[in-house]
Amino acid sequence: MAINLSNYLNTNSQIQQALNNALNPSGQTESDQTGKISAGNQLLANMLAGETFSGHVLSVKDNQASILLSNGTSLMATLSDETFIQAGQNITFMVEENQGSHIQIKQLAANEQQAVMFNKALEGAGLPPTADNLSIVKELFSLNMPINAETIQEILHQGIQFPETSLHTIANLMRLDIPITQENIMQYEAYQHFENNMSNTLSDMGNHLIEALIQSMGNIPENGMNFETVMKLIETFYQSNQINQSEINSNFMSDSFKPEQMDELIQNLNSLGDQVVPEDFLQQMKDGTITLKQFVTMLLSSDVQKGADSEQMKKLLSSGTMKEIFHQIINETMKLTPQNVKEEYAIPEYYNRTKKMMNDAEKILEKSGSESAVSKDMNQVKTNIDFMNDLNKNMTFFQMPVKFSESEGNGELYVFTNKKALHQKSDHVSALLHLDMEHLGPMDIYVNLAGKNVSTNFCLESEEMLDFVYAHIDELNQRLEKLGYSTHFEMKISNKDEKSFDFEQDFIEKDIYRMSGEQLVFDSRV
Repeated sequence: MAINLSNYLNTNSQIQQALNNALNPSGQTESDQTGKISAGNQLLANMLAGETFSGHVLSVKDNQASILLSNGTSLMATLSDETFIQAGQNITFMVEENQGSHIQIKQLAANEQQAVMFNKALEGAGLPPTADNLSIVKELFSLNMPINAETIQEILHQGIQFPETSLHTIANLMRLDIPITQENIMQYEAYQHFENNMSNTLSDMGNHLIEALIQSMGNIPENGMNFETVMKLIETFYQSNQINQSEINSNFMSDSFKPEQMDELIQNLNSLGDQVVPEDFLQQMKDGTITLKQFVTMLLSSDVQKGADSEQMKKLLSSGTMKEIFHQIINETMKLTPQNVKEEYAIPEYYNRTKKMMNDAEKILEKSGSESAVSKDMNQVKTNIDFMNDLNKNMTFFQMPVKFSESEGNGELYVFTNKKALHQKSDHVSALLHLDMEHLGPMDIYVNLAGKNVSTNFCLESEEMLDFVYAHIDELNQRLEKLGYSTHFEMKISNKDEKSFDFEQDFIEKDIYRMSGEQLVFDSRV
């Protein structure tokens, strides 16, 4: 039997109807009312000391309480001296004493009421009240999830399979219909601490590609990575653009590097050996007409590898400029630009393309027998995308690894309005945009949209950033007003002592009805 919390809340239609009848008994005869009270008193008379029931308190006078039960019957009972209640409360009581002619009841404390509910829920599910089962029921109640033997057994099974994972995490994944795997558990817990940053993972991938090349110099690497494998990976990265499906254009190196860096690269290329790098290629570098992809393709070519001095090649690969080249390759093949984000379907297309790229790249690594840090980075990107896809079945959330002209950053958009409201084209949407920017640092931007009214609250890290945003806020205001929006902006510096945004409580569980002790109504007899 499935048990849902809605059966126990004071909004239960049966209780409300019975309450309406008790307070406004139009159409009911006096004998009807007397009969209902007699039935309620008979029910109470049959209870033993220690049994519990719940009801709505109609009145209290001289230690006598009139209580309405959920089936519409009423009863009169004597309260113990320790019970202090008022009319209008929904309360769970326990029979303290039943001597036939004298029946006394007392109010259960909130924790005792909860214990009664948990035990009755397990009884309804046909399970014993063990410590493990009670812990699971508590989690299910806290998340407003139905309680039945199948659900409890599934959580017990998952708890055994993943003993280091909290029941709360397992229950939330089940509630969100997200497969419970080690990868998804790690993703969920990482999101709780803002640690699952796609931009960081992509940057790590670029660093690991360079490290693999250095390790492969002069040896057959244990992880199977070599110049040919890395070149095939880079070709895969450039295969198709997320917007128009054409090959991704590579930027000229002179657009990303200073003249002195270009001169240093040319010197390092010359040091590889006489005529290892063609003269016309070196001239094109001096002219600024070589792209990042062309440079790496030349450097990793078999002709260069055969003629290059290995020690000089290691020196070149180990340079900070070379690491920056691979970083830029990752940026231009795996990150969005502000222009991309303007496109209607840019975000889903970006994820689709990135996942396809990771799948194709993994096939290359499998053929080479590679089990490197690069393959772990790719798997991390894939599982992150899969987790976001599962999460978006219930709510709207996505990351945006963005490359600007002079900086880069990662954005996370949390839309608090549920999917149902969005599908119904609700004119009220609230969201949080969490940004980690290279120069601006972390910032939280809370947005409320009601029709054409936009209210925005910036939470910034320092006075310097506050001044910067103030200096440019008029530009944002003008752009929004041109689109027909009426705007209101507020800004403040984040207080480290204040509670920050909580991924679980403020987003995942935002729409869960939180119960207070007085709102719990559970009747074991009616």
